[in-house]
Amino acid sequence: MAPIFSTVVAVLAALLFEEWYAESALPAGDVLTQLPALALCLVPIGVVEGLFRYTRYRFRNGRPFEPRRHARWIAQLPLPLYLVALLAFRWPEILVPLRLEAVVLLDVIVVLLPFLLLLVATSIQVERLKRPLRVTVQGFVPAPPRAVRAAVLEQLRRLALPLAPMFVLLALFDLVQDTRLDTWFDYVPLLSAIATLLLFAALLAVFPWFVKWALGMQPMQADSPLRSRLEAFAARTGFQCRDYLYWRTRRPQLNAALLGVWPRFRYVIFTEELLRRLTLDEICHVFAHEAGHGTRHHATFSILYTGVFVAVLLPISSALGGWIESASGGAYDAAVAAMLFVQLPAFLVFWRLCVAPLSRRFELEADVEGARTTGDSQRFVDTLEKVGRVAHIERAAHGKRHFSIEGRAEFISRVFEHGDREALDVFETRLRTTRRWIVASALAALLGIVTWTALDSVTGLAALALERGDVPRARRMLDLAHWWSADLPRAVALRVEVDRYGDVAEAVGASSLEGAAAEWIESESRAALAELRAGWSRAIANHRPDVAIALVDVAEALNARPASPSSTGEPSLASPSATRLLDTDAKADLPDLREVAELFAKGDRAALRAFLSTQPRWLRRPDARAAAATLATWSQVDSNPMSENRLH
Repeated sequence: MAPIFSTVVAVLAALLFEEWYAESALPAGDVLTQLPALALCLVPIGVVEGLFRYTRYRFRNGRPFEPRRHARWIAQLPLPLYLVALLAFRWPEILVPLRLEAVVLLDVIVVLLPFLLLLVATSIQVERLKRPLRVTVQGFVPAPPRAVRAAVLEQLRRLALPLAPMFVLLALFDLVQDTRLDTWFDYVPLLSAIATLLLFAALLAVFPWFVKWALGMQPMQADSPLRSRLEAFAARTGFQCRDYLYWRTRRPQLNAALLGVWPRFRYVIFTEELLRRLTLDEICHVFAHEAGHGTRHHATFSILYTGVFVAVLLPISSALGGWIESASGGAYDAAVAAMLFVQLPAFLVFWRLCVAPLSRRFELEADVEGARTTGDSQRFVDTLEKVGRVAHIERAAHGKRHFSIEGRAEFISRVFEHGDREALDVFETRLRTTRRWIVASALAALLGIVTWTALDSVTGLAALALERGDVPRARRMLDLAHWWSADLPRAVALRVEVDRYGDVAEAVGASSLEGAAAEWIESESRAALAELRAGWSRAIANHRPDVAIALVDVAEALNARPASPSSTGEPSLASPSATRLLDTDAKADLPDLREVAELFAKGDRAALRAFLSTQPRWLRRPDARAAAATLATWSQVDSNPMSENRLH
């Protein structure tokens, strides 16, 4: 599970840093400046070779050393080394000279390349560590890479299972970005949330079939005695699934699993080794355990549990990421800071302290359900013990997702053989309470998401109306947003923009600027000013440089005034304060924003083309893409689409 978790985190990091560096940072220089990041792939090779040398040295001195105990730590190297490649070597910047910033899916694959190479190199070296040294005429020699090729390919094949649907989703998202849907999803988060839920549901339905196809699993014969017994047991207990599969693994594995969430789209899987080593009765007891997972809906509750955690974490991490960006003076992007310093540590803690204990209790509940439905708890315990012996699992060893076999067997025997109903009642009561908390938290999170995204969607519809030039519709949407929440920063910013679309000449007057500054200081000014930048982009895209200049005037007026409320609670524009509304980067952007708008209004294509060739940082931001596309297209045409009286 650890490689899958680190791989998912690496893909998320690749997406985040690809957006930050390739689209927000200054253009990279030569390709060679990023290539040293690939040298990190040599780190696990060097570490393992050093262990082999030390092992041979110890053997020659009569002090045997076992290097395989270090394999688990070396297997964790790909993710931290990949983060070094992203942060220290700025690997995603290689997309700019290669001109791959907007290539569907290929940009993410290139950003993820160091991690994939690290994963392959580490897998090979870890498998070599697990093999004993051979005694040859040259002395003690480790296993060559070709000797572990089959095992490594099997690991990578399994790891590709979660990667394949992720890459499909990434390709789908990239394609959506090139359509009008991207604008709707960006401005109407409620629509985006609904689409995400539907897409996730479709993925849950398709993924089990994909795993079956990718791993070459085959259905059991319809007339086989084992299948007949499994179907009879399922009918008696009310368990439902799509099919019963057997899996011919490359290496002997004693395992069974329930794959999928919904009965119509899930499979029960048995490895060939398990079917070969157990009797029919024992296989039925293993199936009873897997059916217990299904009848108790463990997968559904696990998904809800994780979903609640994500729903709570995202707004907290976003707020902390913004604070870190502000405290660091812009050294860390808010999204990157949120992932590195909040989300990643929180997920590690959640996985260790929350998911693992719940998983262990679900496994024990599946044991209880299996022993209860089979009606032969002693035979169930005997099967559990046998599986542990055949799979070489230490009886007293605790797993990340299972209690020890000794503890599970003792609990089942105590409850069913010795009639300790009190222990069973306590266990089931705790799980019922846990389920209720999960469901209640999920409903609360869903209500919060709907409420929050619905309000943002109203202001988003106002922004979409502005993009189409429909000022009356935008004003109606903002009236609704004001009725809902009078001090919503984004709605306040959009209201100022609507006023400037209505009458630009009056909007840039001193009295209007005083009113706008007072109104914005009452709200969260930073959020409002972020929307002002997006409004500047909308104005340029709509060929309204007059509005764009007016918005820059508002930003400069706001930045020129301290943002400190008086003791009466009213906004004070004269109160001294060291805190300005604009951060350093945003304040530095204002002259560029004004210059672009003025050149655009004057029709000076040559000067604008020369200015755009410098590719300023702010023009690569996501909220400036509309303006960038319009300016790039307009600077190449031979006629000015605007009249001279549009500049005030």
